[in-house]
This record gives sequence, C-alpha cells and structure tokens, in this order.
Amino acid sequence: MDVGKVLRGARERAFLSQSDLADLAGTSRPTISNYESGAKSPTVRTLDRLLAACGVQLRVALEPLKAELDERVAAYTGEVVG
Repeated sequence: MDVGKVLRGARERAFLSQSDLADLAGTSRPTISNYESGAKSPTVRTLDRLLAACGVQLRVALEPLKAELDERVAAYTGEVVG
C-alpha cells in the first residue's frame, strides 16, 4: 500500500488543499507534503487522524497471501473456494 497515494487521494476527494488538511489535523503543510511524496511515513495513529480530517477511515483486512491466485485457479477448474 502506498500511504502517500492513499492520503493524497483522500485529501483530494475531500476537496482539501495540503494547507487545509494540515490545519484540520494540527500539523504543517510541509509535513503533509512529505507524507504524500513518500519522503516520510506517518505512524498509524497519525494516518488515522489525517484520514479522519478528510472524512474517511482506513480499513485493513488480512487474507491469505495468494488469495487472488487461488480464486483464479478455482474459477478455471470450477472449484469452490471458501
């Protein structure tokens, strides 16, 4: 997952500038820029706060490493994947 792209996408969907997001989240515009460019990585707590300021939340799910491959094989062979 590219955290910078996720953050930038959320900010743009919320029609916020980097300065707007920085003000809402209590940080600086250069910090937002560094996160979005990948120069720095926010902690999970900080990312959660930034996304909340954009009106969204991040959901993380764990799945088997090759889940998409298993589904393609099952579709090809007619098996049902549970």
